[in-house]
Amino acid sequence: DDSGLRRMQFGIAKKIKNGARRIVLEEAEAARVAAFSAFKSLGVEVPQFTTPLLPASEDSPPRDVMVFPGAGHAKCHESVLGAHVGDERNICSDYVPQRASTEIVGEDMHPVSTIHIKESQGIANSVNIASMQEASPLSTLPSRNVADKGPVNAHNFPGGFDGFLDQWSSVDEFSFDLHFVKRSSKLSLTIFEILGLAVCWENSPVYYCNFPKDLTPTGSNDSVELWEGFRKRWSRIVGIMQQKSVKKTTWNLKNQIQALKSPCVSCQRLARLHLDPKTLNNIEVLDSTYVLLPPISVYNGLDICLVAWILWPDEESKTVPNLEKLVKRRLPSEAAAAANRDGRWRNQMHKAAHNGCCRRAVQTRALGSVLLKLLVSQNLSDLIETVEGPLVNVLADMELWGIGADMDACLRARHIIITRLKELDKEAYKLAGKSFSLNANADIADILFTHLKLPVPKGCEKGKLHPSTDKQCLDHLRDLHPIVSVIKEHRTLAKLLNGTLGSICSRAKLCIQSQRYIIHGNWLQTSTATGRLSMEEPNLQSVEHMVDFTTRKNDKDFTSMSMVDHHEINAREFFVPTQGKLVVGNCRLLPDRAAFYGAFF
Repeated sequence: DDSGLRRMQFGIAKKIKNGARRIVLEEAEAARVAAFSAFKSLGVEVPQFTTPLLPASEDSPPRDVMVFPGAGHAKCHESVLGAHVGDERNICSDYVPQRASTEIVGEDMHPVSTIHIKESQGIANSVNIASMQEASPLSTLPSRNVADKGPVNAHNFPGGFDGFLDQWSSVDEFSFDLHFVKRSSKLSLTIFEILGLAVCWENSPVYYCNFPKDLTPTGSNDSVELWEGFRKRWSRIVGIMQQKSVKKTTWNLKNQIQALKSPCVSCQRLARLHLDPKTLNNIEVLDSTYVLLPPISVYNGLDICLVAWILWPDEESKTVPNLEKLVKRRLPSEAAAAANRDGRWRNQMHKAAHNGCCRRAVQTRALGSVLLKLLVSQNLSDLIETVEGPLVNVLADMELWGIGADMDACLRARHIIITRLKELDKEAYKLAGKSFSLNANADIADILFTHLKLPVPKGCEKGKLHPSTDKQCLDHLRDLHPIVSVIKEHRTLAKLLNGTLGSICSRAKLCIQSQRYIIHGNWLQTSTATGRLSMEEPNLQSVEHMVDFTTRKNDKDFTSMSMVDHHEINAREFFVPTQGKLVVGNCRLLPDRAAFYGAFF
């Protein structure tokens, strides 16, 4: 016995060791890829050797590795001092351009970067790496120094914030990302506080508009005058975002549409800019804390998440949409590194409040330049323009309106189901001759196959700890013992209680304006490869059909069959329209889906 136990322990230890080794190797490979991507983002092509780059002994002579371009290229030498070859992070952090020289070799001029790495302690004296820095066809940004890249505050644009608005209004395509915070007020209102907006277009850095600071003119302390300038600048942004001829790409468009439909700014932030909401006319203050701004309707907006899903529906529907992962999967390492660099502030800790909107805007632009071409080449552009694109606005409105819930009927049904579950517990204990948990599959398997000695149906032996007790297994046993029907009814009612009714009771909130309970869920457009919509928080994909059962009345004698109550509970009747209209119960595929979606506008 001891030897068998020891062998088992050795086997488990070996599996743990192999698993740990595999994890370490995977992490090392990821670190290697990240390091080489960092080199490539700096314009340095580092050759990946199959043999060790450095000599093994101190007496080995220094070795120079040079990768020269062909004819028609130029050489530009940049030195990096004090970096260790074995530590890629030191090489990146110590990258300090010292001098550059250009030698004309042909008519075309392409810069070639040379890195000189000095190694101490006799490991290696120097390593020279020269590589051709070619412009990627995916990159639309102009060649700038590394120090010049990164987000730019919009008020630093030549001509100030108004000059930035002039330039922004002249482009025919741009990428944006809204920085906002979703808050809940005391009156059960959903407030979208906007804090900023990141915008970029072709061959431009990403500009960050700080709200409400950049909207407020300078040079005056008069609240009325400042508010007038504030409204004019906001109106210009409204006009730019609503231009139908301008294509606007972003990530997670649905949530940004919702925020721009009812944008708010904090009264406290306005007070810091000498704007007192109490002295202003024609403004709407929500919850005595936020000023409501005119809404913005985003016309011709395109969600890159939808584009990726249309191109690769099977792959993208299996995972939660994630911009960072999509950039790594669909873009070359050079383009991905450039997008991350161009969207990162120099003082990232100080700019952390921007919530990464600048980085998302640049990544969206980089993805759009590649994915949109694929969309056109595969003749899928009409699908997103006529069906999936307009549907984003419909889903945004559906989430804002919410789904009404009949809370009184839900609570009554919940009370009845709890009463029936208690009766089923007592009945199951009586039939089994002992108490057990009807909510635990292990207890049910023990009662059926060990205590009551029922045979295990064929195909139900599969189970890690006990035989299966799923619906198929219980159907095979329903004629062998009356406890099986009790277990099935208990499962049906428990699922209804904890699933649908539990979601309604926990998610529904009372709307002060309509005095109705509303459920604001999250509609998922890209969760299935077939295009079927789904909903989460709560999950209302499989609402149970009507169930009927009987409960005993409050009487000490249960001998009379007339002393029971019959109940029919249809959970689908607990969902009611929120605006006095109709709830679409079944929506089949229509011949003209675009016309159907357009009917919601």
